[in-house]
Amino acid sequence: MFNKIRFKYTLITIITALVLIGCSKKKDKFLNKNFHSITTKYNYLYNGNLLLDNALESLNDQEKDNFWELLPLEKYNSEEIDKESKNDIQTPFSQAEEKAVLAIQKHSMNINGKEENPIMDEAYLLLGKSRYYDKRFIPSLEAFNYILFKYPTSQYINHVKIWKEKINIRLGQSETAIVNLKELILDNKLENQDLAEANIYLAQAYINTRSQDSATPCLKTARQLISEKPLRARYNYILGQLYDDFKYKDSANTLYNENISYKRKIPREFLIHSHIRRTTNTDSINNSIIELQELVENIENKPFLGSLFHQIALLSLRQQKDSVAIKFFNRSLESIVNDEYLERVNYQKLAEINFDNNEYLSAGLYYDSTLTKLEKKTKLYRQIKRKRDNLKDVILYENITKHNDSILALVNMNNVDREEYFKSYIEKLKRKEEKLKQEEEKEKDFGSQNIFDQQPKAYDEAVFYFYNPSAVAYGKSAFTKKWGKRKLVNNWRWSIQFDDLKNKNEKIVSLEIPQDSIYSADYYINRIPKSSITIDSLKLITNDAYYKLGAIYKDQFKEFEISNQKLTILLSNNPETFLIPPAKYSIYKNYISLGEEMKAAEIKEDIIINYPTSKYAEFLLNPETVLLDTENNSMEIYNTIYDEYNNQNYLDAIALCNTNIKKLYESPIIPKIEMLKAVSIAKEFGYKRYMEQLNFIKLNYSNSIEGKEAEFITKNVLPILSSTVFLDNDKSNNFKILYQFSKTSEADTENFVTIINEAINEIEYLELNTSRDYYNNIVTFVVLHGLKSYDGAMGLAEMLNKKPDINNKRHFVVSSENYKTIQIHKNLEEYLK
Repeated sequence: MFNKIRFKYTLITIITALVLIGCSKKKDKFLNKNFHSITTKYNYLYNGNLLLDNALESLNDQEKDNFWELLPLEKYNSEEIDKESKNDIQTPFSQAEEKAVLAIQKHSMNINGKEENPIMDEAYLLLGKSRYYDKRFIPSLEAFNYILFKYPTSQYINHVKIWKEKINIRLGQSETAIVNLKELILDNKLENQDLAEANIYLAQAYINTRSQDSATPCLKTARQLISEKPLRARYNYILGQLYDDFKYKDSANTLYNENISYKRKIPREFLIHSHIRRTTNTDSINNSIIELQELVENIENKPFLGSLFHQIALLSLRQQKDSVAIKFFNRSLESIVNDEYLERVNYQKLAEINFDNNEYLSAGLYYDSTLTKLEKKTKLYRQIKRKRDNLKDVILYENITKHNDSILALVNMNNVDREEYFKSYIEKLKRKEEKLKQEEEKEKDFGSQNIFDQQPKAYDEAVFYFYNPSAVAYGKSAFTKKWGKRKLVNNWRWSIQFDDLKNKNEKIVSLEIPQDSIYSADYYINRIPKSSITIDSLKLITNDAYYKLGAIYKDQFKEFEISNQKLTILLSNNPETFLIPPAKYSIYKNYISLGEEMKAAEIKEDIIINYPTSKYAEFLLNPETVLLDTENNSMEIYNTIYDEYNNQNYLDAIALCNTNIKKLYESPIIPKIEMLKAVSIAKEFGYKRYMEQLNFIKLNYSNSIEGKEAEFITKNVLPILSSTVFLDNDKSNNFKILYQFSKTSEADTENFVTIINEAINEIEYLELNTSRDYYNNIVTFVVLHGLKSYDGAMGLAEMLNKKPDINNKRHFVVSSENYKTIQIHKNLEEYLK
């Protein structure tokens, strides 16, 4: 018994000693190597690779491919994480990296500069891969370079070289990757798996450098070496996309057919989109639509209905069936599940269809929806935003004309016609009200039913609420009535951001209207405008809107026929006299663009005979002269006017503006001249006239930079400057002494500036300075700045007045705030009262 116990303890001691000896990383012994390699392999590397595989599987599930654009060969989004938060994020890949780091720290046997742990290269390989998928490409590259440097005979050396080129591709060095991968492939030392990967990433490098023709042979080689159906399906699809770009429809369809033949052996999204791509390439659109409709009817394809309906819509467009296409684009929008790209494309297509059909109001709404699905920094966002902005004025003025025309039509009706019109309207209103009541009764019946007592019908026996279409329809209707249209967001009950609110700052007032009133024709008739002032105002606004619509359709959209329609309506509305010549001239220009020379000649003759003094008649009579001035001298004219403005000759600048605006009619430089005229008016005549000119620019050149600038100034700047009230002197700590001179006495003014500067130089304890300020074409000020109190300013003025050369010069003291008001509003007389 004693011997057995002693043997047991002896054995334990020996094993413990062997383990302790084997733990040493400094001894190049068989036991040490095997202990560390086995521990590395079956502990750290096993767990690390398990974490990496699980993370990759999760990544594969999370990443969504955009099948409408060329797929990447590797399903992996390499967009950088925010650098400030990246270090705080613990990902499955960083956990795998920790295992690799621990393996290296605890089991690396670096003895005399040589690594004696035979599987340490696998630890660095795991380290590099983990960092790669964690989007830390430079540290990953360091790990792979270490393997190439430290383990040149590793069995993974070619695998590591391929991974290194993967990183080069991610870092935007595709040209370098192409050179290195081609050299690696030509060595003929790669196993099938490595050869397939090398060709895959060589193909990706070629695609990145826009050498798709060089990418296709690489992809063909790779797909032949791969037996895994899901991967093969991916490469088939991408190769098919490339063939589609080359217009090799038969070759592309062969690949799509192969994917379709795999059926359930590949991810369903590849199966569905292979069908979709194949229908794009077929010559029989009707057969393609039938194929897609069969897929729609398969309940397994419910997650892909958005894509299938979208493809049917595109095929319908090819058949020039716009109404059918619109229907299926809308069905696609209703069926989409988490695919913002497809939503954006649907909205964009609907916008383009409406735009091409001259339905600009609807087009604008769809462009708005498109923009919500785009990043603001993208080129496409800027393009669509520009197009949408061009529609803004069309939508505004179309709404004005429709609204005002409907009111004016009622104004022009006699009492009998009005009675008939509103009786018909009331009948429709009653029918609608009755229908709503019936629906509410149905909802009450539906809500009060005891579903457990009902005898279920054969087709919906034991159907849960959300699978019963009738129940869902009633539920949606009831919800909308109670809550309005609300977004699917947290705290939706408290959100006011729903579609029914057009403006979050708008006050919502509930007006109780007696039920009998809305069923009485008198209620509506009494609301029709009767005042001639109100009616004339409506006519003025309507005519202005029609004129602007004519100009927009003509200049921006080149829709010359629509432009003529709007301008013809304007002329039939008995417009203001000043609108008639430009409207007729625009119609003339439209006829020229449409090639209708005879009609253009009639309008031309009308303008010359009936409006001989207008600039339009002058242009028609002498087009060569005016055109020459427009083309050759526009910038020279602008510079001449600007020189006058810069020299404070504001009246001359305004006169030159007026002359040359007529001469340079339709030149792109006109808005600039109008704005130069505006600032000249501000300097000469003040706030009120400046505001009038800015409003003119805003209305007549609304699409130009100057028009938008004028709108900004009138909306945001002028209200701040509108007050003409002078402040009390005790509310200021900055004063000026103003000496008033005639604008014509230039020599006297200059001489006085010299005298006043010499006088203030003698005053050492004050920091004073002078300026010569323009007030108008009659008065100029010499201004003494830098005084901190009214009494001090008055005292200094009296002291200066004692000097012989300054004595009896007309002057007064003013605060800086009041001086600003004087210059802005040109109200000096009011201040001096």
